Amino acid sequence: MEYPLDKFRHGRIQKFFPQGNYGFVRDEKGKEIYFHLDEIRIVGERRDRSFVREGTPVGFDVGLTSRGARVTRLKFY
Repeated sequence: MEYPLDKFRHGRIQKFFPQGNYGFVRDEKGKEIYFHLDEIRIVGERRDRSFVREGTPVGFDVGLTSRGARVTRLKFY
């Protein structure tokens, strides 16, 4: 898939566990980064949590916390 030109890192939702509202995004280099829906901001035209599904292409920002890298913003394509 070709991603739009924006300043986000790009990848796909690799795993999502709806019972815990958390999952992992895999970037284009194969690295998996943790996210929790209560800790991120969803941006863009599709701001509905219903788009959080395994395989969904996303743009994302990463922040460092005391527990390591975490997704801080998600944009669904």
